[in-house]
Parts: sequence; C-alpha cells; structure tokens
Amino acid sequence: MNKLTKIIATIGPACDSKEKITSLINKGVNVFRFNFKHNTVEWHASRITLVNSIAHELGVPIGTLIDLAGPEIRITMPFEKLSLKIDEEVIFGPALYKKKGVKGLSITHPEIIEHLKHGQVLVADDGMFSFEVVKKGKDYFLKSHTDGILLNNKSLNIPGAQIPLSSLIDRDLEGLKLAAKHEVDFIALSFVRSPSDIQTLRKEAKKYGVSGLVISKIETQKSLDNIDKIIDATDGIMVARGDLGVEIPIEQVPFYQKMMIRKCLIAGKFVITATQMLQSMISNPLPTRAEVSDVANAIYDHTDAIMLSGETASGKYPEKTVDVMRKAALFYEPKPEHDIRS
Repeated sequence: MNKLTKIIATIGPACDSKEKITSLINKGVNVFRFNFKHNTVEWHASRITLVNSIAHELGVPIGTLIDLAGPEIRITMPFEKLSLKIDEEVIFGPALYKKKGVKGLSITHPEIIEHLKHGQVLVADDGMFSFEVVKKGKDYFLKSHTDGILLNNKSLNIPGAQIPLSSLIDRDLEGLKLAAKHEVDFIALSFVRSPSDIQTLRKEAKKYGVSGLVISKIETQKSLDNIDKIIDATDGIMVARGDLGVEIPIEQVPFYQKMMIRKCLIAGKFVITATQMLQSMISNPLPTRAEVSDVANAIYDHTDAIMLSGETASGKYPEKTVDVMRKAALFYEPKPEHDIRS
C-alpha cells in the first residue's frame, strides 16, 4: 500500500552515496532536499545529478528541492567553536578579526549590528544559546546567558526586530542557476516576510528559466502576520519550526502549525511540516514517544509532506528514520480520524 504523505529527506554526508540514496528511496523518500546553507554549489550539483540518475534507473518519480539561504543570519568566527560561560562578555562584530586572541563572534551580515539596541536579546543555534547586546561606546559586546560550546556557522535570530535585509543573497542566485540547469522541482525561500519576497524570487527565477514550484518558509512573526497574503502568492508553505520556535514563544508553535496546515488545505496549496520531527534519531536508533506523536499529529492534520533535516543529512540512522516515518504514515492514514470528511 502506498502512503499519501510524502517524505522529504535532506541530503548530507550521512546519505550522499549511491547505495544510501537508493536505500532511502526504497524506504519511502519522495523528495530530496538540498540545503544551500551548507556545502558548495559544485557539491550540490553532483548530488542532484546522482539523485536524478538513481531515480531514472529505478524508474520512480523522485523530486528535488533546493532550499535557498535567503536573509538568514549565521555566526562567523575565526575558529570552529567558542566556549561560553553565563554572564561572560565577548566582543561582537568584525572588530573580532582585528584583535588576535580575543574571544568573540561576528555574523554573516555585520552591517545590521549598528541597528541593534543595548539590551536586545539574540538567540543562536535554534535557541540553544542566548545573548544580550551590550553597547560600550562604539563597540558591541554580547553577554552570554548560557554555558556551553557554540559552534561556528550556527544560526542566529533577533526575535521581534525588523532588520532590513534583502530576500535573496548572491549564493541564492547561484542556486537558481543550478535549479534551472537540473530542472529542480521545488525552490524554498527562507524567512519569507511578505508577498514581495515571493515576487522577488519569481522575478529572478524567471530570468534563469527556473520552472520549479515556490515554497515559502514561515519562520517569523512577520510571516505569521502576513500568512494569508503569503499563501495566496506562493505555491506551497513550509512550517519551519526551528527558527519559528525562536522568533515566537515555543509553546505557540503547535497552534500556528495547525493553523497553517488548515489554511493551506482551504486554499488548495501544499504544506510541509519540518524541523526536529525525529531529532533524537540523529544519534539514537529509536525515536521518542513524543516524536512519534508529533509525526502522527502532522499526518492527522493532513500535512502534505513531513521533512527530515539533520536526521538524514548527518545522523547515524538515516534509513531507520525514514522507515519510522513511512510506517507512521501507513498506520495513521487509513484511520477514520484521518478522513477529512468525517
């Protein structure tokens, strides 16, 4: 029996061989996601070619999805990790690179630092670390609210702040060129704030001859404020719960997830539920009960697809993870509770 709910798996070092990709397809993957926040354009090109070749050999329709970076802010440091203590202050911004041996961090868009106010809260690594901006004259520092080891290139959020950033960066344009060349099926744009971001993407995509459908990732309060207009303007929605759970109170995420799925059903637009669905399986062979319940509820709510990120890209058990999702879909879809007409 075929499942209705599609499974999207993110390609990464844990599953980028011909054998692994073939196995994941046989386990139930329908679409492979290529995360442009990581790896080189050449790396993605070779893996897209490999996926298309395997799909052709197997005679099965497998989709490809390029996930553009968009105006995402990430941490940059001249070292791979930074040890932090609660109440410790570290330098913040490009000045870090001018002072040898000084602890600190910068970001991929340092021009926005001057827009930050003293006392502004910043959140890194999907909420694992938080900081407070401390302004001392012309210099900026971050006061850590967390003990731990912060790794380079982790995400950074500024909850509630309206930061003027372009909806597309130069690397995204390289992604669009690749999407056109390989006839990629879906293009996902991060941090969509309004229909104008979607219009900008469509305009650029048209220049390069991209035919893929546009997926708008909902990750901020502003996205939620404009959700009806965004749904009207896009082909599909991704409920990107990682950044969304940092930008809004985390306990509100399930409410907005259900709201977005319902609105997409009414509008006839497809919807993807993503982020940390089976997170523990990155390192464990079995999911938690709560994770299985999360997957089941998304299926009950009629999400069109459920997505795996680190679970397949860098996890120890990519095939087992997909197997759990497939079995959940096959079990829950026939149940009366899944019938939207009941």
